[in-house]
Amino acid sequence: MISAAREETDPATRAEMYAEIEDMFFGEEGIFPAAPIRLSATYAMYAPYLDGPIETDGLVGGEHYDYYTIDADAQAEVRNG
Repeated sequence: MISAAREETDPATRAEMYAEIEDMFFGEEGIFPAAPIRLSATYAMYAPYLDGPIETDGLVGGEHYDYYTIDADAQAEVRNG
C-alpha cells in the first residue's frame, strides 16, 4: 500500500492513502499505537521592552524570533534606570 501511495499522481487520493497508512500504523487499533511519553515545557525570560508574537511551533518546537518589535522608549528607561 505504501508503494501504491508513492506512485499515486492525484494529490487528494495520495493524501487519503497516506492517512489510511498512518492510521494502520499509529491509530488506536494500529500496529504501533502512539502515546505521548514525554511532554516538555520551555521557560524563557524576555526583556520588558520586547514585544511581538514570540511563540513556539507545535511541529518542531522551539521559539520563533522572526517577528518582534522593540519599544525603544521602554528599552532606554530600563537601561538608564
